[in-house]
Amino acid sequence: MLQTNFFKAFVLIIIAAPVFEEFLFRSLLKPSHLDVVLFGSSIPVYATRYLIPEEVNWIVRVIFLFTLLSCLTYIGVQLFNPYKVRHLRVWLSRNYKIIWILTSVIFGLIHINNYVAVLTINFALILLSLPRIASGFIFGHIKLKNGHIIWPVILHVLNNLIAFTLMSIGLFA
Repeated sequence: MLQTNFFKAFVLIIIAAPVFEEFLFRSLLKPSHLDVVLFGSSIPVYATRYLIPEEVNWIVRVIFLFTLLSCLTYIGVQLFNPYKVRHLRVWLSRNYKIIWILTSVIFGLIHINNYVAVLTINFALILLSLPRIASGFIFGHIKLKNGHIIWPVILHVLNNLIAFTLMSIGLFA
């Protein structure tokens, strides 16, 4: 993608992926009311990306998914009373270590698709996903220490920006 459409790669890798992935994987760590809503909104958005045909222009797809996420989040904040979600938030906060481990491992394993087109799992691919699992732990630690989802999103953006820049330099050198 970097070789064929630099701008598309930039938007997807630097903007879209960090936002959607952090909302999906870090929002349940000691969540606020908004974090719970963002997680709930992210699931249908993540699923919808597979339902949109590949023929649809990628910019239209990204704008649609961000719009869908915004609308679902707004509806969720209005619809779900913070007091009714309180028990779920308390349970998630009590079990944050288990959630942190699970989401970090899943985060790392979903990045196997960076290396293969068809999902396969073998020892080499698991080794390649270890840095992603470690970054999942780091992003989770940032969320736990700061209490806001924006910080792991920013760190994820910076992480991807560094990798993107290094790949771009190698590609154009």
